[in-house]
Amino acid sequence: MVYNQHAKLKFFISLAGTILSIVLLVYLFYSVGIDEFLASLKNLSIVRIVLVIVLIFISRLATFGRWHALLQIETIKVNWKDSL
Repeated sequence: MVYNQHAKLKFFISLAGTILSIVLLVYLFYSVGIDEFLASLKNLSIVRIVLVIVLIFISRLATFGRWHALLQIETIKVNWKDSL
């Protein structure tokens, strides 16, 4: 029963954080102005955008690998899909 309440609390905290993030993004877009934001995006080169996406993906893979290796050391055998 306590586990179920903890899971619900964790879910609501996660949901509140997601909603707050979306609200803040919308506020920022409107405070900057949609036209100015789109003009700034047009100034970026496609090479830089792709490079940033690749670097973020590599960072996520490194984080996955680190956590997966740490979990394997602790005699907790975790499937690689669960580590993602």
